[in-house]
Amino acid sequence: MGLGDLISFIAHFKIISKKTGEKLVIVTKESTSGKEYLKNEPYCEDVIYLPERKRGLINTYSNIKDFIALVELIKKIKSDSVFVLHSSKRYVIASKIAGIKKICAPGLGIQNIFLSRENSYYNGPFEKKIHPRLESEKLIKKIYNLEKFPENSFINFKKNDVPSHVLISIACSGDSKQWGYENHKKIIEHLINKKFKQFVLLAGRRQSELESFLVNSFKDKEIILETTSQLKLKDVFNKIRNGLFYFGHDTGFMHLSASLNIPVLAVYGDIPPYNYSKYMKSIVPNDNKFTKTSIKNILFEEAKVKLDEFLNEYNL
Repeated sequence: MGLGDLISFIAHFKIISKKTGEKLVIVTKESTSGKEYLKNEPYCEDVIYLPERKRGLINTYSNIKDFIALVELIKKIKSDSVFVLHSSKRYVIASKIAGIKKICAPGLGIQNIFLSRENSYYNGPFEKKIHPRLESEKLIKKIYNLEKFPENSFINFKKNDVPSHVLISIACSGDSKQWGYENHKKIIEHLINKKFKQFVLLAGRRQSELESFLVNSFKDKEIILETTSQLKLKDVFNKIRNGLFYFGHDTGFMHLSASLNIPVLAVYGDIPPYNYSKYMKSIVPNDNKFTKTSIKNILFEEAKVKLDEFLNEYNL
């Protein structure tokens, strides 16, 4: 689980807290950086990081120790219910061993064996899987008999009152999500022609070279082009909070921006989008086929048209 996965559950957290009348202890991985943005939210009592699971037989003993620690943690929290919002069988089994009375989870595969029908979305272990965010949403709707779902927005963790910078995300988890230097350069040029002058390049360490190329491309322009590849994540978050709108890849930064009510236009190639927020829009391949190379087939001219429509829709 990463940054975007956890952020996409904000609406779920708000509903569960409201319906139970309790603040939540959110158990996740450090890779989600959940403590940076959830600790001061009114529905959150605490955020606890679990160790990352290690692959391979050599790590079996370590993983067994971590599982036992997870069981003890669940017992220590002393909750009557546990909500597992993804497909992990580990959390469900640990909750069962810990004696939790009410365990709620999507219920596909092995999960289904340990769940009551009313506390799972899927009726059986072998049903066709739907989008992970959608299955968890349908789970919560079923449990609480809801027709509508709230906007997936933070409450206390907010964007700045006067946003000023365009967020250009070149960050990505792999080549199948990377749209490329030339396309991002042309997008920035197009936005400069539309009188936008302040930009933040959202990048990880692996995109530092691409970031440098883009900065050098605009060094003679009278614009502000801030970089983030060498910053701590909490400092990147603060840059995002100053965002006017977001253009770029499908990343955790995209989910964070949308949950700050910052309009997002994301480029997808390897997987179809699931726009669960009114602040999310997407650009996809013309043939609607999603492969490891599809993002390379999305032309700048096509994205430019979508971007102009996006700017008009949000009065940017």
